[in-house]
Amino acid sequence: RAFFTSDVIKTGWNCTPFDGIVIERVLGVFPKPVIDGIMVHRLVHPEYRHDLGFNGKQHTDVGAWKAAHTATEARTDKELQEYCLIDCVVVARTLPILVGEMLKRDLRQVWELDKMGQEFLRQCHINGMWLDEDRRAATEADYALRVARGRVELVELARGFGMMADFNPGSVAQISDLLFDRLGLDPVSETKLGDPST
Repeated sequence: RAFFTSDVIKTGWNCTPFDGIVIERVLGVFPKPVIDGIMVHRLVHPEYRHDLGFNGKQHTDVGAWKAAHTATEARTDKELQEYCLIDCVVVARTLPILVGEMLKRDLRQVWELDKMGQEFLRQCHINGMWLDEDRRAATEADYALRVARGRVELVELARGFGMMADFNPGSVAQISDLLFDRLGLDPVSETKLGDPST
């Protein structure tokens, strides 16, 4: 019943492109509204691995339940059910932390755009439209190279303004210091906490 009502927010980890399509195929409905934890994790921690095992280790005291490969090698239904239950608990315990951090960093609009992109790709998959994987991989490699070059340029710029040698472009505090204190730029907007938005 929960899949069919819009009053209940559904959650999961990487559930939009995979679990959602299976649920839609089997039950005839795509679960909405949904918050996919991996999408929020990518926004909040772009530099980290995004698998649920890493997220669980990062934000909970749950042990390394993924290491046993129970999802694919369970010997009994009970083993598989316990494994899935731990997945659900880790998502339930970590998602409020991640969403809180996303809202604190004022990233909701970016998350909404990411959701629209995921929905577009889901519809492409459902309608049998395949991506040119070679071109996608080449584009991804090109973007990764651009990001790496941009990071080097940003670190060099920061050093030129007296920032430390281990300047981290992923640090909101360090970017804020560079933009607003050292470069003297005026903030365009502020976060809900009153800090200049980077």
